[in-house]
Parts: sequence; structure tokens; C-alpha cells
Amino acid sequence: MKFYIETLGCQMNVNDSDKMAEILSAKGLVRINNYSDADMVIINTCSVRFSAEHKAYSLLGRLNELKQKNPALIIGVTGCMAQYAAKEIKSRCKYVDFVLGAKGFELFKKTVE
Repeated sequence: MKFYIETLGCQMNVNDSDKMAEILSAKGLVRINNYSDADMVIINTCSVRFSAEHKAYSLLGRLNELKQKNPALIIGVTGCMAQYAAKEIKSRCKYVDFVLGAKGFELFKKTVE
């Protein structure tokens, strides 16, 4: 299984994305550099900058098109924006498989372990 992580925002998000990648890689998943070839796409979001939120929703729109072609594609949203806008994300993007806020990192680790 191949995964792609899009990191938006601060240095903390880069660190969290690296940790998620390590966990997934340890489970045998392969990190790739192109979301269109992935089996799982995670958008690690930021809420500090409006442009990061805009980029997240823009990417989610493109991922919706991919999900329609490949219903098995797993799409997740993590990070700060997911923390405070989980209901909006789930409402606007019903095709998203999971939303984990910034405090959900421990849950992420437990889920894939």
C-alpha cells in the first residue's frame, strides 16, 4: 500500500507528518511523492494561515475526483484545522474517511499499531 502526506503550515506539522510517515512505513506502507498514485492520502493541516486552509480544501476537491475513480482510496485530514473544523470538513467533504485533530496523534498511532 502506498501513502502520500501533504503537509501544510508550520514546522510542528512537518514534524508530525514525519512521525506519521515513520509509523506507516514501519507497518509496511510505502511513502510516495505523488498523491494521484497513492492508496492513502493524508492532509496534515494548519489553521494559523488562511492560505493553508484554502490549500487544504482545494486539495480535498481534487481528491474527491480521485475517490470517485477509486472508491478504495483512503483520505484523511489531520492537524490544527482538523481539530477545530472537523464538523465542517465532514459536512463539506463526505468522502473523507477520517479527521483527526492535533490532539489525535496518539489515536493515530494506536489505530495503525
